Amino acid sequence: MKDYWKWLLLIPVIAGAVIAGYLITGWLSQGDGGSATDTGVQNQAIQLEISDKQQVIDKTKALVANDASDTLALENLGNAYLELGMLQTEDGDVNGSFRSYKAAADAYQRYLQLMPDDADVRIDLGYTYYNLLMFEVAERELKAVTEAAPSNQRGWHVYGVVLNRLEKTDEAKAAWQHSYDLDPNSTIGQESKQFMEQAGSGMLRAP
Repeated sequence: MKDYWKWLLLIPVIAGAVIAGYLITGWLSQGDGGSATDTGVQNQAIQLEISDKQQVIDKTKALVANDASDTLALENLGNAYLELGMLQTEDGDVNGSFRSYKAAADAYQRYLQLMPDDADVRIDLGYTYYNLLMFEVAERELKAVTEAAPSNQRGWHVYGVVLNRLEKTDEAKAAWQHSYDLDPNSTIGQESKQFMEQAGSGMLRAP
C-alpha cells in the first residue's frame, strides 16, 4: 500500500482512544468509588499529557539544534516548555516544573535576541518569570511591554496579575482596567474585569 504512512499517523490517535476507553471503562466500573479513583484517572491523564509534551519538546529541540536562528522553532520550544511546566506544577512536580520554566525562559530569551520587538513573546517571557517566582523581574519585563505596545491587551492583563502578586493592588486594578477598556467583550477583557473584583486575593493565573 503506497499510503501506508497514513496508517502510521493514525497510530497515536488509535492508541489514545484505546487508553481513554480503558480509563473511562475503569472509572465507570467503580461507580461511586470515591475521590481516590477520580484522582487516579486525573493523574494518569496528566502523565499522558506530560509525555506528549515531552515528545513535542524533543522534536522541536532537534529543529533548533539544526538551525539556531529558527525563530518559529525557538518560540514553539518556549511555549512547549512553559506548558510542560504548568502540567508538572499541576502534578506536584516542583523540581520538574522549575527546570521546564527555566528552559522556557532560555528559549524565549534566545528568540528575543533575534526578534526583540515581539511583544507577545515578551509577555510569555514575563509570565514565565512569574511562574519562576521572579516577580520583580516579571514586573520589569511586562511594564516594558505595556510601554512599547500599549494596545496589547494581554500585556496589560498579565502585568496586572504580577502587580497583584506583589501586593500592588491599586496598580494591578489600573492595569486590568486598561486591559478591559481595550476590548470589554473579549475573553481577556472579561477576565480582567473578574480579576479586578478579586484583586488582593493573592495568586491569580494569567491566560
